[in-house]
Amino acid sequence: MVSLLENIIIVVERDDTKDNLVSMVGQASVSNLVLQLDPAKLVEEEFIAAFCHRGGVTVLPLKPLPDFTLSIEKSILTLDMSPIVYSGFGLSAKKVKRTSKQFYYRFQVALDSANFQLNGPLHSRLRSFFKAFTSLVESGTRIPRRITDLGPFFVDWLPDTQRDWKGDLPKSDCIAAYLNKCEHVAIRPQCEVFDYTGSPILLPDFILWEKLLMKQEETNRCQEAEKPSSFLNPVNIQLGLTILSYLATGISSSKSTGADCQPNDNPCLTNASLSPIYSQILGEIPSESSVYELKQPRIICLTGLFPDHYYRQLEDQIKSMLMNSLHMNNELVYMCKCPLKSADPLLLPPQAFEQSMNSNSGTVFITGGKNISQYSQNPSLIKIRF
Repeated sequence: MVSLLENIIIVVERDDTKDNLVSMVGQASVSNLVLQLDPAKLVEEEFIAAFCHRGGVTVLPLKPLPDFTLSIEKSILTLDMSPIVYSGFGLSAKKVKRTSKQFYYRFQVALDSANFQLNGPLHSRLRSFFKAFTSLVESGTRIPRRITDLGPFFVDWLPDTQRDWKGDLPKSDCIAAYLNKCEHVAIRPQCEVFDYTGSPILLPDFILWEKLLMKQEETNRCQEAEKPSSFLNPVNIQLGLTILSYLATGISSSKSTGADCQPNDNPCLTNASLSPIYSQILGEIPSESSVYELKQPRIICLTGLFPDHYYRQLEDQIKSMLMNSLHMNNELVYMCKCPLKSADPLLLPPQAFEQSMNSNSGTVFITGGKNISQYSQNPSLIKIRF
């Protein structure tokens, strides 16, 4: 299941990069929450025709239940059910092992597929199953009372831009109004910029330049790498990412320019060198390793509620911005994402916690490089996911 994010944090050094990113994240759309969801609305003919067949539907739970999880991603309905819930489901589902002694059942169907026939046997059974959540006397369906209260849900709809709408595109919040006519919650993203005023942040060199084979083509100047990779220094990158994560999460943040914030009295927040953790990490950097100085970095903190695909979209925008930059010389951009802490990890839906632990948590962009001229005459961009 796609994770929801509550924070996206970006560390930059150049003022023009900071201004471009602030403008970029300022265009983030409002997130919509439906507090009480009647699941039967998700299989109504009007909902499927108006939303699933005309764009991508996303419905994600904020408080997953251990016995039952309902989600929709790209108009694909997914139900994860405990054996007790599945006993009253009435449709075949895939049995999936959770642990050596636990398992669950997963049912999936594409609501926008031509094979999903409206008012057919499958549609009728789903409608009957979902009606039992609000009507416990629904015939032939057994729903444990502890899971009848579903919500809140993050809901989103991306209209298909290839369609002829004969006017402006519909607004994405119309799906929230349809699913709950009484009320829904709109969360507007907030952006703050923190200026670091202490001594330069010291970072070890991430790249093994002698192993990096840069491409010569002007149109393909970006080297992408997942950690680990052959041209990354595994020791240095671990130390550097630790330093950057401390910086991004506040170990060196000082006064905010976006709100009436008072500087903290803790000197570690304005001078990272005073932090014992930071000093210990600096001591672990090999003496022969070159050191990059991150002078007066800016920390951009975007707070709200975002689907994971928004982070990937922002990542692509930053890559494009840096590729088209006239400077592209020794610049570093660090970004990380903070998943929504909606529940105890033990209560997350099957495999969701494991997937979140195994997925990428951030990205580093490095442009130029002091040794880059040995391999390419064109400025290059290195993108590292970790």
